This record gives sequence, C-alpha cells and structure tokens, in this order.
Amino acid sequence: MNHLIALALLSLFTAFKVKTGLVQLRPFDGLVAVMFLLTLLGGHRRMQFRLTAGLLILLPYFFWHMFSATTVGLENGLREGLQIAVVTAFALTLAAQADRIDHAKLGRLMLVGLLLITAYNIYWHVDHGFWTGWKRLLDPKRAFNFLPLVLGCLLLCSGGQTRRLYWLLWAGLGVVILFSGERKALAIYLILSAALAARGRLLITVPAMAAGIVLVGLFGSMIDNPYLQRQVRTILDPLGSTLSLSAIAAGEMPESMSNAQRKFAATVSMELFTRHPIIGVGTNAYRDTIEARYAYLPEFMRLSPHGEILRILVENGLVGLMLYLSIWGIALTRLLRVLMTAARAWIISREQAVLLPVILFVPTFFYLSLEAAGTHSLVALVIISLSPEFCVFALRNRMQRAVTATTPIYGHLRSALGRSASAR
Repeated sequence: MNHLIALALLSLFTAFKVKTGLVQLRPFDGLVAVMFLLTLLGGHRRMQFRLTAGLLILLPYFFWHMFSATTVGLENGLREGLQIAVVTAFALTLAAQADRIDHAKLGRLMLVGLLLITAYNIYWHVDHGFWTGWKRLLDPKRAFNFLPLVLGCLLLCSGGQTRRLYWLLWAGLGVVILFSGERKALAIYLILSAALAARGRLLITVPAMAAGIVLVGLFGSMIDNPYLQRQVRTILDPLGSTLSLSAIAAGEMPESMSNAQRKFAATVSMELFTRHPIIGVGTNAYRDTIEARYAYLPEFMRLSPHGEILRILVENGLVGLMLYLSIWGIALTRLLRVLMTAARAWIISREQAVLLPVILFVPTFFYLSLEAAGTHSLVALVIISLSPEFCVFALRNRMQRAVTATTPIYGHLRSALGRSASAR
C-alpha cells in the first residue's frame, strides 16, 4: 500500500492523461480505484477509521463544490462530481490505511520519485536548449514546490549521517529551484530554510528570511542571465512591470505574463464577487465569463484564477470560502494538539512540534493560494485535513518498540484528536 500511495501521488506530477468527452483520466484515477478496492476487500477492521474527523470536515466543502458546479450546467456538475468521487475515495483509503502506512518509507519513496521527476524535467529542458527556466512542462514543474516539503519533513525527523545527507540535498535543491525560475518554489524554499535554520524560533526566522531575500536580490544583480534576472526582479517587485489591458490586447507583452494575468484575474474576480458574494458565480463559471467578455485578450490572460482562495471566493462565494478555510483551521488546531501532547511526553522535541506544522502547512497553503485548481489541489487539501491522524500513527510507530499501543501515552495522543477522531 505504501508503494501504491506513493505512485498515485507521484502520478500527479506527470503529464500522462487521456481526454475523453466528459473528463480527463489520469493514472491517479486508476491507482485510487485499485487502492480503494484492496481496502474494501481487506475487511471491516481496516475500515474502522473511515469516519475520521479529518475526513468529515472535508465533506461539506466537497458537497458545496459539486452543488455550485451544477448551477453552471449539468455536464459541469457531473464532471466535478466524478472528480470529487475519486478524491473522496482516495481520502477514504488514506483514512482506512492510516494505521498501516510506514510514514518514513512513504516519505523516502516520495523523495526519490520527486527527484527522478525533477531530473527528467531538467534533462528535457537542457536537451531542448533551455539551461534555465525549467517550467515548460506543466505537471513536472510542480515537483519544485513539493520537494522542499517532503525533504523538510525527512530532515526534521532524521538524525546522524542521514540528517547530514539531507542537508546536502537541501543545499543542492536551493540551487536547482533558483535556476528553475519557479518563483513559488523559491519563496517556499526561503521560508522553510529560515524556519529550519532558526529551529522554529520566530524572532530568528524573520531576520533569516530577510537575509535570504537579500541574497536572492544580490544573485539577480550579479548574474548575466536575462531570464533569471527578470524572475528575481518580479519576485521583489511583482506589480512593477504590468501593462494596461489595451496594451496587452494590442500585442505588447508584459515582463511577467504570470503577474499580469494574476492582477487581471484579481480585478475581474472582485467585480464578480460583489455581484454574487454569498454563493458565488458557480464552480468553473469564471473561465466562461472571461471567454465571453474578454475574447480579444491573449490566451494567457484568459486562464482561471491562479489561486484557490481567489477562485473559491468568486466561484463558490463566502459560503465556500468559509468551508474551505475551516478545513485548514480545524486541521491545524488538531495537529498542534497532537504534537504538543507528544512534546510534553518527550516523544518528540519541542522544535519538531513547532516546525512540523510549518513544513506541512506553509508550503501547501502558499502553493494553493497561487496555483490554479485541479485534482492535485484537492489531494493536497485531503492530506492537510488528515495530517493529525497520520501524525498520531507515525508517533505510535516511532515508539512501538518501547511501548505498546495500549499504554496511556498512546491513549493521550488519540484523545488529542478529539472524540470525533474515529467512528467505531
């Protein structure tokens, strides 16, 4: 099951997909079906955790997302319903298998897989003459954003020679991300580097992050690469080089197409939001509106909002945004409760208890706030919501040689999730 979960997650970073008349099929869909069937065939004992609190808090948002899609059209609602069904099956499988997952092994599998995908991505670009700006393969480039999360978790939970190896990989990853030109990944890397270097202490993290930004600025001023210079400049001054809509419609190209599209999307989204603030215009309706009203603009300007917060606000309204943010708030509260309980029992250090939520939540929230919607966004939300359950079982596995699952501390960890942690 560890290998199947890793393969399913890694498949989201590949470009393998088949477009049908209604939906777009990925290897992820088939792998989820296999995992779900294996879990069902495994018997009731494996399904005893299927109603975890982390799963239950996902369902209201999923329902609202589907209902909102049906207000746009029956076919649109059916397409989104099928996507939600696959993601829900994945969430049920993870919840059912949470006590059997080898989290350290899964982390290593994800690290190796993401490194291989990244290596292929770089090779493809270099082979086509692109020595920087490794962002032309849409799905593989997402690995730059999640590698810091996976490697950061492994680094935090390792020791000795392994930890030194992970630090070397961390340094090399920074160079790769810098040359990739993936600005979200660079921001995530800087935040996590500062947090890890400061060992979770806020008063040191902020100056460390400021120093990292200064170093990136100096790098941009010293190199002789127009692309990297532009990427660094647009990070430090994201709105300083945008053009008017009339200029873009006339064929002029902004220094950063991404920044121009984000600014345009924010303006249109706020206009649509003021008209339908409570329930929104409907899932996927933003793109239809843009195509109808701004057909004269280049295609890169007519993309969906790059950011789940903005998309949900305009398409699903305040109701959808409240349900979405509640998932994050409840998951973070539950995870902190578990980690602090473990830290007080000396199972983990206080540094680990502070840094793990930062490593898990900051990159994921940052990425989803700046990235378009899709299956990968919903899967990331599932993992965040179920992270407290994963943490409890990971801690149990860590201490199982010293104590058994029936000892009081294990009970304290389970109770830290709240009474709704599982349905018996």
